Amino acid sequence: ASQTNWEVLRGRFVIIWRDFDEEGLSYSQEVTKILEELNCIIRYIDVDKLNLNVGGDVVDWIKENPNAARDDFLQLPMLDELIDQNI
Repeated sequence: ASQTNWEVLRGRFVIIWRDFDEEGLSYSQEVTKILEELNCIIRYIDVDKLNLNVGGDVVDWIKENPNAARDDFLQLPMLDELIDQNI
């Protein structure tokens, strides 16, 4: 994450959809620190409630929900803070 230029997100509302594993949690924590320094408003998809396999991510969710539309994404469970979810 530290090698990426996140400046384009400065001050924006950002939704993080992390991979459902320890590496995904670690990476999203690193990204969160960077985005907080950029005064972003951050929310998180609650991946613990999506019935993903370990290591699952947004691509896997889309494969299982191929007809998902914008409203389906907007209704996904969200968190206001990143927590160490059960994996």
